[in-house]
Amino acid sequence: METYRAKACKVFLSFFLFCFVACSENSFKALNTDEKITFSYNPKDKSLGGFDEPFLLFFYASTCGYCTEQAKYLKQFEDEFKMIGVIGDKPKKQDALAHTHGLKIPIVYEYAGVEFLSSAVGGVVGVPVIVFFDKDGKMIKRHNGLISAKKLELQIKSLKK
Repeated sequence: METYRAKACKVFLSFFLFCFVACSENSFKALNTDEKITFSYNPKDKSLGGFDEPFLLFFYASTCGYCTEQAKYLKQFEDEFKMIGVIGDKPKKQDALAHTHGLKIPIVYEYAGVEFLSSAVGGVVGVPVIVFFDKDGKMIKRHNGLISAKKLELQIKSLKK
């Protein structure tokens, strides 16, 4: 039977390890760039740092027809707004490269990166999902399912102000 002190020590160590992992920076390989993309997650204010500008995460799957359509809408804005794609079903680079949907944005494809980003936004069950962040990394809006180019444009304009 463990003593109270031993239990308290285990709880403290678990909490410390969680904070160390959650608050640390995480770098991931991405398609369309040789650079690693670095994110940091702060669980206290639920912010996802890494950029000094507003950005969005686009979660998608290779076999999703709605995701293909959503990518067409996103393509209209990829030169004017920071976007990161997250493909959840192709953990190998060659497989993921075949499913960029013509987007020229960095796309996170490795399991660790997909899991980290999915957890940072509260989990992703179905796709497509688009999550908008302000310049401080705070989640502003989350869209589950296909959204129109007009709604994308309005959200992007509101964040660029």
